[in-house]
This record gives sequence, structure tokens and C-alpha cells, in this order.
Amino acid sequence: MIFRQGVRMAFIGGAIGLAMAIPLPKVFDAILIDANVHEPILYVVVPLVILAVAILATYIPARWASRVDPINALRQE
Repeated sequence: MIFRQGVRMAFIGGAIGLAMAIPLPKVFDAILIDANVHEPILYVVVPLVILAVAILATYIPARWASRVDPINALRQE
């Protein structure tokens, strides 16, 4: 459950970020002179790296939480 929620939030954030990044090359062309900002591979690589980091950052705590005995966790509260 924890892992699924974390990955879902990463997908939502990646989709929003990708949608907002699509018009940026035109903005950068207007601001920067002689800059090559038209790299379509970045639109694939950057979201995949962010998703991989989010999966790793979610998987480790989820795995740790799944190993905790619920009775012991409730007793410590």
C-alpha cells in the first residue's frame, strides 16, 4: 500500500512536470542566444530517472514497514 501510493505520486508529479516542460524550449530560445535546448531524449530520460529514484525511496521504507510486527508497533505507541 505504501509503495503503491508513493509510485502513484511519482507518476502524477512526472506527468505534471512533463506537461509543464514541453513549452520550455521556445522560452529558452527566446532568452538564450545560440543555445541548443532541443534535446528530445531529455523528455524521456529525466522522468525515468526521477521515477526510479522515487521507486527506490518508496521501496526501502515500505519494505522496512512490512517487516514490523503490527502488535509490537501498536504497543510502542
